Amino acid sequence: MGSAPETNSGRQKTKLVLFDQAIVSGANFIAGLVLARFLGPAGYGQFVLTYNIILFIAGIQAALILSPLMVTGATLTTAQKPAYFWAVTVQQFLFCLLVGAVIFVAIKIGSPYVSEWGMDSLLWPLLFAMAGVLTQDFFRRYFFVNDRADRAAVNDLVTHGGKFALLAGLGLAGYLNVVYALWAIAGASSLGFIYAFIVSRKERSPAPAQLRQVTGQHWTFGRWLLAESLVYWCGSQLVIYMAGQVVSTSLVGAMSAAQNVLGMVNILFLALENLVPSRASAIYANGGKLALTRYLKRVSLIGGAAILAIVLLASIWSEFWLKLFYGSAYAGYGWMIAWWSVYYLMGFLQRPLSVGLRVLGNTKGIFVASLCAAIVAIILSYPLIRFGGATGAMVAVCLVHATALAALAWAFCRALRNA
Repeated sequence: MGSAPETNSGRQKTKLVLFDQAIVSGANFIAGLVLARFLGPAGYGQFVLTYNIILFIAGIQAALILSPLMVTGATLTTAQKPAYFWAVTVQQFLFCLLVGAVIFVAIKIGSPYVSEWGMDSLLWPLLFAMAGVLTQDFFRRYFFVNDRADRAAVNDLVTHGGKFALLAGLGLAGYLNVVYALWAIAGASSLGFIYAFIVSRKERSPAPAQLRQVTGQHWTFGRWLLAESLVYWCGSQLVIYMAGQVVSTSLVGAMSAAQNVLGMVNILFLALENLVPSRASAIYANGGKLALTRYLKRVSLIGGAAILAIVLLASIWSEFWLKLFYGSAYAGYGWMIAWWSVYYLMGFLQRPLSVGLRVLGNTKGIFVASLCAAIVAIILSYPLIRFGGATGAMVAVCLVHATALAALAWAFCRALRNA
């Protein structure tokens, strides 16, 4: 009888976590549609190239701060938590200052070489948007690790609701451009940060001596995650930046707008990540590698069929979806959706393999797959885009993904033999 309330509480927390993730994924999908529609191909391409800098820094933050926080913070006693969380919070703010200074110097030095991207005029809104996005995401994870999923959900509602309202309002009023879009994101993220600061200001107590110790622990924990993040970013984003440099920002905008049509697939990917790893671990523990293989095959077949149905629907009526979402600005780019469909189908097939490698304790295989994809991106991106233009860019995107899929499959088969 005493366990029933705990079970109900656990279910409620799970629902809150899923609700929060739906907020984030859905809001990002809608924001992408709004930005692509009102900025047009050139403006949206400039935004993507700029905002990807924030995503790159977010990957570093995830490796060195958020991933260690989620693991270490959950294991601490009530007495240990205040000093640890104070140290991590200070670490977060110092991280934002450091990367802000690096970006400032990098743009001042590099913007003359990519003057068509207009990075120099976007410097300050980029820095404030970066600080807001990183800090808001930090407090979101902070709430999760402190078993306050309700606060995380409110934080995301405030942030992403404010972001949508500001972007849509500026777009409908005819004032939305890349500068205002970044300032809107910075302002909405600040709302989330202010909420987080108000509700958590009494939960930490100063312990300056622990800052160095926590920083060292996080570096030891996250250095290989950092390496994987850098390699993954190179494989996934190098083609986009090469397209912007070799062809134009308009091509980047068209590629990203076409990709956004399939953005809802990411929610299915997120659901897969939430459900499959724990189930796969239990099956492997009880039934061994044969049971694990059967389960992952079943996930691949059922999930793959669902993804295939979605991407076929998107590809067959590609021009219709572009016109529905964006008007006539992206007419003629519907063929890109077919390429992105292949990309997402391969991306789904990668996930059961990645889960299998994690269950078998072979995370090195995941890193090697990302490294192989990055090498292909480095070698092939420029010649394919230089001589193939937009088609070459989409071929490069899919080749990089195909390389990762093949490497993951090879690593998983090898891990099975050694299990």
